[in-house]
Amino acid sequence: MTSSKYGAVAFGCALILGTSTTLSSKYMYSIMSVGLENEPRAFEKPLMQTFLMFVAMALALPVFLLYNQCLSSDKRQPVHLNQCIKLCIPAMADLISTALNCVGLMYVNVSFYQLARCSVIIYVASLKVIFLHFVMTGYMRMGIFINVIAIIIISASAIAGTENVANTIIGVSVMLLACLSTALQYVSEEYFMKKGSKSSGATEVSNPPMIVIGMEGIWGSLLMLLVVLPLAYAIPGGDNGHLEDFFDSFVMMQNSADL
Repeated sequence: MTSSKYGAVAFGCALILGTSTTLSSKYMYSIMSVGLENEPRAFEKPLMQTFLMFVAMALALPVFLLYNQCLSSDKRQPVHLNQCIKLCIPAMADLISTALNCVGLMYVNVSFYQLARCSVIIYVASLKVIFLHFVMTGYMRMGIFINVIAIIIISASAIAGTENVANTIIGVSVMLLACLSTALQYVSEEYFMKKGSKSSGATEVSNPPMIVIGMEGIWGSLLMLLVVLPLAYAIPGGDNGHLEDFFDSFVMMQNSADL
């Protein structure tokens, strides 16, 4: 199978799995479980979902290291630790985008979320032109223009087709900000993965994709455990008096087989 066919298969799998992830995230919000208050309520825990995503991403690292050890010494892929440290940058962007997406899903439906993700194309193209000195062709500019029109239309239809306009506006705004953060993640990942000339903005040393994913998962998990979740617990809110109760989340997951 040629590299182009591999790319097409990978893109198709990403599309299917990405949609499945979104649907499962939305479904989790509707699952009822008993927490610390001993009363059943919906599992509306966007930060916990974000943390679990990073833990899952971190599992890619031991899988790659085990696979790499099984290869002959001449075929093993090198791991560059200095680049692994710098992967905290896309990890932070991923953390922000995932948290915003989880929050946005509480206010808008899945269909809008999937369509709104097209705005990532606009953001990525703009950021690549600014930071990676990417030169767009005429048809690329036309595609971006079409995407801009599409985003305006679906955002307007989402706001017009709801009874709670204020919540929908919040959801739409949060989703578009999440897409901007996702674009920052993609561009920074390309910077750390792609080999090329320094003039093009690419690094001379690259890491395998599984290392990039795994290190992002580790950095993201650490940021969630050390910064985000404690901060959310300290800030007053509607989740047992906290913005999000980390301990209540674990109790709810223990009491629900679906979760």
